[in-house]
Amino acid sequence: MHADVDKLAAHIDIFPTLAELTGARVSGAVAAAHPEVVKDMEAAYDKWWQETLPCLENEDAVGPAQNPFKELYWKQFGGGPSPSDAPAKQDRPRR
Repeated sequence: MHADVDKLAAHIDIFPTLAELTGARVSGAVAAAHPEVVKDMEAAYDKWWQETLPCLENEDAVGPAQNPFKELYWKQFGGGPSPSDAPAKQDRPRR
């Protein structure tokens, strides 16, 4: 099944992993040398986050008791849940 999502669904920062995998040297010296730019960027990020938060979907959704991908794996290859597969109780933030 294919569906288009017209809302922000997730954000994963993969830059640190890519930098590590490629051996790129990442330094915080640029931020230390330009604190005024860092301040402007943080303000822009905070503004973006305030505008984005109301658009997020399913923030209060409760997922399935058991991960369906794991259930399919166990059905195909055998085995079953271990104590670490027990669903975690999560406190949902209130808006």
